Amino acid sequence: MNSNNENSSRKAYLDATKGVLISLVVLGHNYFFSRLFVEWFSFLYNFHVACFLLFSFLFHYEQLGVDSYVTRVFRALVPQFVFLILVIPTYYVMFVSGLPEETGKWFSRLPLALTLQTETQLDMVTGFRHFWFLPAMTLLVSLLWILDGNRARAASILVFSLVLWHLYAGELNASLFQYFPWGAALVGFIFVPGLIARKIYNWPELCWEHFPIHRDLLLFSAWLVCAWIVMRYRLFMPLAGDPDGLVSGLAKPGRLLFHDLFLLVSFFTILRLGWWLRKTFLVSLGRESLKIFLLSPLVWQLFWLMGGRNLEAGTYFEKSISVLITYIGTLAVSYWLAKLIAGTPLQSIMFPRTPADWRTLRR
Repeated sequence: MNSNNENSSRKAYLDATKGVLISLVVLGHNYFFSRLFVEWFSFLYNFHVACFLLFSFLFHYEQLGVDSYVTRVFRALVPQFVFLILVIPTYYVMFVSGLPEETGKWFSRLPLALTLQTETQLDMVTGFRHFWFLPAMTLLVSLLWILDGNRARAASILVFSLVLWHLYAGELNASLFQYFPWGAALVGFIFVPGLIARKIYNWPELCWEHFPIHRDLLLFSAWLVCAWIVMRYRLFMPLAGDPDGLVSGLAKPGRLLFHDLFLLVSFFTILRLGWWLRKTFLVSLGRESLKIFLLSPLVWQLFWLMGGRNLEAGTYFEKSISVLITYIGTLAVSYWLAKLIAGTPLQSIMFPRTPADWRTLRR
């Protein structure tokens, strides 16, 4: 296989991995799923969003100049800015403007929410809990840029600080996490597993693009054992948004080590699943994952307003069908909208690849 084909195959494999992850994220945002399958919902939050953050650790940023770094930040924060501009006035008109006693509270919360960009704060002014992710991803890429650059002293201080945070975050009052800006509480917590994931991924003896089948079976078996332990002993740790009091700390070292292990095993299992599914629809889904992530909660809200709340009643079987229908519907419509945007000027406005895209629009 020539180098071009290898690069193409590798890109498809990584896109398919993102396709698996965004499918899990959309499922995690499904209200019926969270209400009907409470334990499975909690189980999913042990790894699905955190694995998206770990994905950034597969890449090295030592060759990333200032211009390239700014471009990466631009790609994340412009969609965030555009969606907030659309959602905040809409939320105010629909849910706040008719309640004079709530208007003052809403306006007082808005500056803090826009500054901190945390899950709890943004939820109070937009009605959505997912807008925390892109600022958190920006913070993570910034930390990796510092770590991989020629900044040895800064990198040493950074790693030492994040190791301490990983060990002791679980000992803090959970209510404090909502005041850590840009998802810093979660980003700091998963940084240590991320560094371990990077070392494993770049281990010369482990070629993830040419992994023997018996290793895949061993990896999947290890994941099943870990998953059984999580469900059997309810070792749930919701690694998304503002982590709560279930985050483990040094006071429970066994629990902390197990959660790190389960997160890493889950990440590499999904990575290998992406490899096996690299020739499927998941590749296209992964390439549109940013748009789907931002659009899917809005699509779900439209389903709800159009009568989706009526699907909540019924037997267990009927509710299960409701989960399936609304999940597939949300994913399909979000993907369709993402592809629709890609063929219009909205692509350059809402999801520009570089700052030059916006400069072109201004001209």
